[in-house]
Amino acid sequence: MLVGSGPVREKPPTTPTSPKRVGMIIVGAVLVAGAALIVVPMLLALAVDTSMPLSARLANLALFGIPTALVLVAGVTIMRAGTGHAPEIQVLPTTMPGRWAVGLVGGSLTLLTLFILFVVAGQVPAAETFFENLWAAVPLLVAWASAFAGSIAGVVAMGWRGERSPTVLAAVGFGLFVSLFGIGEALFPH
Repeated sequence: MLVGSGPVREKPPTTPTSPKRVGMIIVGAVLVAGAALIVVPMLLALAVDTSMPLSARLANLALFGIPTALVLVAGVTIMRAGTGHAPEIQVLPTTMPGRWAVGLVGGSLTLLTLFILFVVAGQVPAAETFFENLWAAVPLLVAWASAFAGSIAGVVAMGWRGERSPTVLAAVGFGLFVSLFGIGEALFPH
């Protein structure tokens, strides 16, 4: 027996249909479907739009494809762990920066959903500038700041604290996507 090692604890057996495994499969499937919903229209638009030079199309593909790929990898990892075809992984973050990353990106998703609901309900009238309509500007600015802070917290959690949770990887991917999209909208408004 090694010095400092305690008794070996056996994990309780989990059935293939345990709630934890089913939840992991659902979360992974949602992440994979969300990544597909982002990538497929983007690829179609880049293939059809010939007015944009090839270098700009490749830059757009890298700008949005890399964060989306992180979300896709996280979703597949969670699904594989849920089906039992991969080693048991810790899905939820174990470090404080990892928890902050997931929480901040979750808040960003909530604010983006709130904005979309305002738009669908017709509560966001058209405006000449972004800041003329505070119902649109405030939730989007706070969502962008939250996603940006979440991606920074996720990078800190993975790089400095050694976090390996796929939900933190997905949070970093989504945070990078929203951050880069917000920066692009600020630099090149349309």
